[in-house]
Amino acid sequence: MVLKKRNKGGDLGGSIGLIGGFLDVSFDNNEGVQQALRALIDVALIQAVGSWAQVPYQRCLTLSQTDTGAIRAASKAFKKLKPKEQIGLIAAGLADRGLYPGSPPSELTPELRAAISNFQTQQQLPALGLPTFEVYFALYGAQFGAVSQPLQPVLNPNNRLAIKVSAYGPAFTSGTGEDSQPIAILANDSRASFAVSTARDAHILCYYTDAQNRTTKVLPNSQRPSAKLRPGETLVIPGPQDIFVIKPEVLGAYEYMSCFASAAPFEGVLPAWLLADFTSANPQIPATGPDDLLAMMRKYGPPDLSSDSLKFLRDCLAPGKNSLGPC
Repeated sequence: MVLKKRNKGGDLGGSIGLIGGFLDVSFDNNEGVQQALRALIDVALIQAVGSWAQVPYQRCLTLSQTDTGAIRAASKAFKKLKPKEQIGLIAAGLADRGLYPGSPPSELTPELRAAISNFQTQQQLPALGLPTFEVYFALYGAQFGAVSQPLQPVLNPNNRLAIKVSAYGPAFTSGTGEDSQPIAILANDSRASFAVSTARDAHILCYYTDAQNRTTKVLPNSQRPSAKLRPGETLVIPGPQDIFVIKPEVLGAYEYMSCFASAAPFEGVLPAWLLADFTSANPQIPATGPDDLLAMMRKYGPPDLSSDSLKFLRDCLAPGKNSLGPC
């Protein structure tokens, strides 16, 4: 580990030698020698513990993509940008993924902070809502040669775009339905949340079907006018920016979250009534349940359409049981 003065202005830099490369850190004079030493010692400890545990040090850091050369190249590019340019690029990257509506701003707005926080949660980064290098690298790392690390859930590669809908959060448990098939069970009086992932770049369309087989489009919506996913990313429904919640009212009745993926946007392909947003005057689309919805999507949807549906119900489990009984 080496700490050295870089120029007459007193800027400090350090390097930690690694097999096949090194990690650079730098601090300006205002941050002081103590902060530089502290950071270098922290990273050295991460490296030491990682070596002892036989885990590459990069996997101990918060970056979701761990190519050392790509990190260094992206870091140099990021530091050359002015703060306004950093904010603009991060906003543009989030907009491209359907996480931020509108044009990129020149300053950190509350809307952009919320979008960044949501993306950080998806990437398993601290949800600070700030335009950090980690956010920039998660968005643009592939341009510098980084290889993304896919996140859970594991997807079925035989499912074209391999879309997957999963129960999200501690309110869900696994159980067995009346047909002996596994289902997701939502704790009584809890709100439901879902995670959507794909194995390839895709546009996403999701619908919620309640206990009365009323089906409503929930994504995209007015808060998230477009929904795009890349491998390793996750969309959460409802997200922090959404103004609706999903809370089943009928005990023991099956409900569904159905999602569809396509490499191209659904607009201009599907009939307008399948893309209608939820409003008080138009609360649902004319589908009589998830099977009817799937038939409509196969009839009108794009040829590369892939789909997945999660079947769930509000808690009917007896204490200590993992199969359903009378409600």
